[in-house]
Amino acid sequence: MEKRIIILKDSREPRDKYNFYHYEDVFKIGDHPLIDNLEVGDYSVVPYEKEFCIERKTLSDLIGSFSTAKKERQEEGYPDHRENFKQMWERSTGYLQKFLMIEGSFADMIDQNYRSEYHPHSLLGSLMSWSIKYKFNWFFVQNEMEGQKAIYFLCKDFLRLKEKEKKNG
Repeated sequence: MEKRIIILKDSREPRDKYNFYHYEDVFKIGDHPLIDNLEVGDYSVVPYEKEFCIERKTLSDLIGSFSTAKKERQEEGYPDHRENFKQMWERSTGYLQKFLMIEGSFADMIDQNYRSEYHPHSLLGSLMSWSIKYKFNWFFVQNEMEGQKAIYFLCKDFLRLKEKEKKNG
């Protein structure tokens, strides 16, 4: 029997999304992968949750993550999503592999096919500079099905390479 992959899903992720139903080798409790409070990211794999993470964002979430709340909104107690996003990447400093998976398309980002007034050049500039500064890879998926495949294969291949590394000393 093939070894089970234990994908960790952050407890703040929607329970009805990304449950990896189609993957027989993913460990599940009921209809869900293992759910935990991850320090960084939305998905990881056991036993490497302190070395490997995948942060999932929709395109609109990503725009919100790079936006700073206006001073009046901050004074009203609204969170500064940009600061929270920055702190998450700062917590990931010791991780070997970090990914930002964006649900949407590069074309939608460039063509400003979103509701926000955030300029596409600013968005792309932030994405590029942060990925360099915090050393994470980023990629787009069109929908949840593609996202599940990407998470599954990233986790599976990370485990495979770690096992190979162990064997080779």
